[in-house]
Amino acid sequence: MSQPVKVSNSLVLDARLMGEVTPALHRGQIEFWARLGRALETLLRGDQMLSLCKAGKAKPLSSCLKSIDLPEGRKRLIHAPAIGAIPAL
Repeated sequence: MSQPVKVSNSLVLDARLMGEVTPALHRGQIEFWARLGRALETLLRGDQMLSLCKAGKAKPLSSCLKSIDLPEGRKRLIHAPAIGAIPAL
């Protein structure tokens, strides 16, 4: 039985963007993320969970895409290969 749940607009947008890349997960992306999180919780120690929660406060994909044409976005793109965010060819 499904229940309505209120989620942030940025999470919904990220799920839609992810769904465009992985069409098989398009409809159930947020539910998939919730099940994955629940499964991981049982496998991690408290300090590991805290690290993941802090990392989860990173900018959502939708926010990064909005700023791609701004100086901040261009700066991220220039430095991405140096930090290993883009694989070397």
